[in-house]
Amino acid sequence: MNMNRLILAFLLTTFLSLSCLAGDKESVISGQSEAGKVKLLIKSTNADGRPSSADLIVLSDTVRLIPEFEAYTIADMPNHLFTIFFKQRDIPLEAPESRQFQIWAIPSSFVKMEGHGENSWRFTAKVKSNVLAEVVKLECTYTYSR
Repeated sequence: MNMNRLILAFLLTTFLSLSCLAGDKESVISGQSEAGKVKLLIKSTNADGRPSSADLIVLSDTVRLIPEFEAYTIADMPNHLFTIFFKQRDIPLEAPESRQFQIWAIPSSFVKMEGHGENSWRFTAKVKSNVLAEVVKLECTYTYSR
């Protein structure tokens, strides 16, 4: 599947799949690689589920994904589905200077976190980017308070 089709699929399904991240309260996804060299923090307080802030830290360099990047999200945590695609604003995907980040959960890794509310999960995710040398695996938590 080429990149344009992938983006179109994200756009079409985003509006149908955001109910888990939407609401008046905050949802937080945080993750870290086993070695601690890559960290991820995504927060959403927007009613439509769009991230209000997102940072990816590689070694000691922080990439502020929001507001510099557009985000396309598909999330349905109870059904073990989470993926997000970040693309730099105003730069075509095909441009050599374009940076993109894809983050997706491994569905079989989802474990409900007891004692943290009904919408708290632990899962493994992968990060792929044209600025990272390899796909990185992160151990993540997701919490959402209504």
